[in-house]
Amino acid sequence: MKRNTYIIGPAGVGKSTVGKLLAEILEWGFIDLDETVEAIYRQSLEDIFAVYGPGTFQEMQSSVFNELAQGNHQVFTGNDALIVHGENFKLMKATGLVFCLEAAETTLNQRLDRRKYRFLAAEKYHEDLRHWLSDSSLFYSQADAIIVTDETSPRDIAHSIRKLLVDSGEYQF
Repeated sequence: MKRNTYIIGPAGVGKSTVGKLLAEILEWGFIDLDETVEAIYRQSLEDIFAVYGPGTFQEMQSSVFNELAQGNHQVFTGNDALIVHGENFKLMKATGLVFCLEAAETTLNQRLDRRKYRFLAAEKYHEDLRHWLSDSSLFYSQADAIIVTDETSPRDIAHSIRKLLVDSGEYQF
């Protein structure tokens, strides 16, 4: 039996929004790893990146993830740094089903234009988004399901994931 669910995908795809809704529907805990790292280390991600650099951030995030992934009935969301670092993706696959949310690059750019993007200078995020999509595509393709978010509401996506969880036979509800 699987015990957790993981939602991955590029920035702007709706991971946190869908994850919160799914956790509510399942009556499970919700863990946004970015927010959790900020709370544990009492620093913003921007400050962690500026002071310690991306490598140390990945170590911090991996440490937090490895501990929390031992729990049950949790919906996790995290950034691409999580899935490409170390053995994190293997742990996800061993302890739960992994759902990749996907959207067209133009959709992601529009969504990111509407908010301050956390990791990148505004003038760089379009270029870096393309690079991240390329680096993470191997992991995205290994998800248990890929769900396109362009024209679907977050609530409908969360209900679709719940149905996939039930249909998998891997979970007890």
